[in-house]
Amino acid sequence: MALILHVVYKGRELSLAWRVRHSPKEHCPTAIHLAVVALRSTLVPEGTKGVLLGDGECDGSDLQGTLHAVGWLYVCLMAMSTTATWDG
Repeated sequence: MALILHVVYKGRELSLAWRVRHSPKEHCPTAIHLAVVALRSTLVPEGTKGVLLGDGECDGSDLQGTLHAVGWLYVCLMAMSTTATWDG
């Protein structure tokens, strides 16, 4: 299982950091998601737009509150027919 922090620069996605955890297919603990968001603060300037793309397994209230505090948005993948856009 991997959690990856990317930035979009000039239309290209660049990986900044990742956290890999050996585990069977299961929910990832909220603490690991929170650690990735905390790591972001050391790599990305304050005020930078951010979006956490989740799969419905990482939607706990602690994570939601942390993302709100740092000004990030949250997108949860629930269906292949849903489209998220960056502008607007």
